[in-house]
Amino acid sequence: MSRNLLLPPIVDAVLPDIAGGEPNLLPVSALDEPLQVEVPMWKNSIPTPGSPERVWLFWNETEIAVREFTAPVTPQDRIFHVEDRHSHEGTHQIRYEVMTFNGGMADSHVLEITVDTTKPTFASGQGMLVFPPDVIADGITGEYLDLHDNVMATVPVYTTPKAGDTLTWFWDETRDENRQVGARVLAQADIGNPIEIGFRSDMIRESGDGTRLARYRVKDRAGNLGDFAGYATLEVDSQMRPRELGWPAVKEATGSGETMTLAPGDAYEGITVEIPDTADIRPDDKEVSVQWGEPGKVGAYRTTVPITEGGRSYLVPMQAVAAYIGRTAPVLYEIVDRRDHVHPSQTRSIKVSVLPISTLPTVQCEGAMGQPLSLAQVPASGAKLTLRRWSLITTDQCVTIGLEGVTPQNTAVKVVVLDKHRVTAEEVTDGLGQNGDVVIPRAVLEQLKLDTVFDVRVTVSFDAGATWPPVPNFPSLRPTLVA
Repeated sequence: MSRNLLLPPIVDAVLPDIAGGEPNLLPVSALDEPLQVEVPMWKNSIPTPGSPERVWLFWNETEIAVREFTAPVTPQDRIFHVEDRHSHEGTHQIRYEVMTFNGGMADSHVLEITVDTTKPTFASGQGMLVFPPDVIADGITGEYLDLHDNVMATVPVYTTPKAGDTLTWFWDETRDENRQVGARVLAQADIGNPIEIGFRSDMIRESGDGTRLARYRVKDRAGNLGDFAGYATLEVDSQMRPRELGWPAVKEATGSGETMTLAPGDAYEGITVEIPDTADIRPDDKEVSVQWGEPGKVGAYRTTVPITEGGRSYLVPMQAVAAYIGRTAPVLYEIVDRRDHVHPSQTRSIKVSVLPISTLPTVQCEGAMGQPLSLAQVPASGAKLTLRRWSLITTDQCVTIGLEGVTPQNTAVKVVVLDKHRVTAEEVTDGLGQNGDVVIPRAVLEQLKLDTVFDVRVTVSFDAGATWPPVPNFPSLRPTLVA
């Protein structure tokens, strides 16, 4: 019975079995040399000159070798070399028989090996790759590569596909260049189904434009190498053509050219940046964003969230607009495509007007409300100043308050009362000086000529002090100083 059979012979040259592949496949590299067959050591071996042991080796039930042992069997004694027989295609059976010192006979399990010497061949013609019709008709364009990770091609049927076959494909500029760009080993699940291979889009871009030649060849698991397939000729124009991404518009601004004008009074609730309907935005784009202002600078604002889902209008908050009062803000939109390429639109310039001075509050001085300022009434701590909150006030703004007057000798006096002060969140609501922390020192007032007007001037930087207007941009207070 099979349970009493000896272990099968060993052929180290065979390839490991794979699902769907031929069992114990012998590679073609092993066909040019004698095939080494090892007989496993059997039990109870005690050969002597008087009680010899024998081993017979069979190939397809034909005895091809016999050895007799009268001394202990060595590992080398159990190795046989088979000539020629293993070069014949097909399935071959190898087994052995042993006669032990006591005359007992034992047979081994059979080892079946597979020999494949037939190279893969094309079922018809030259087996050229089959590419999609639009690739053949239009060539491989930048737009096509932008939408596809690979340019796929179908391998025509060849004889006979098997699990373990290796497909290798090439992308050449000239014939016989043989630049390998991909390889694939077939699995059992591939057999009986259309076989596709992919030419990577990034590889195609890197290899440049023009006429390109694509082909492949097949090597089976045994190592039989098929012929090259015929060349498939393709035209490549991989340059990325810029998308049509015209200027964005600002709903609240006026004008139609590259530069629009925005009245700051129209930005109390923020402004709406609109992407034109003609902008080339695609369903598989990863992101659309709007950029207001210069990135990294005060007032810069970027958003990817439209006002309504799926819409093309985006809200820029008042704070970002206010930082550009009296200046020009760039505004554009950007698209990130599925390959993470960034496509910027044309940049529009939005000129934000200055705040009309008539709409801004005048700084107030305690004791000079509609009347001259009496020096005698000014406390030792100084005359308090206040400034009401104004339209579009934000914490991104800085305030400088200065005093200008003359001495009794008509010499100019210029003093900075508040120097580049950053507006606080509390002051956004209440205005400046409500806590009595902005004052004209009494000592400064004592330097001034009596019965003479002096100026309290206010200058506001709307971008945290990065830029300042050349002259005060808020109304000045001009009280008369009396004794």
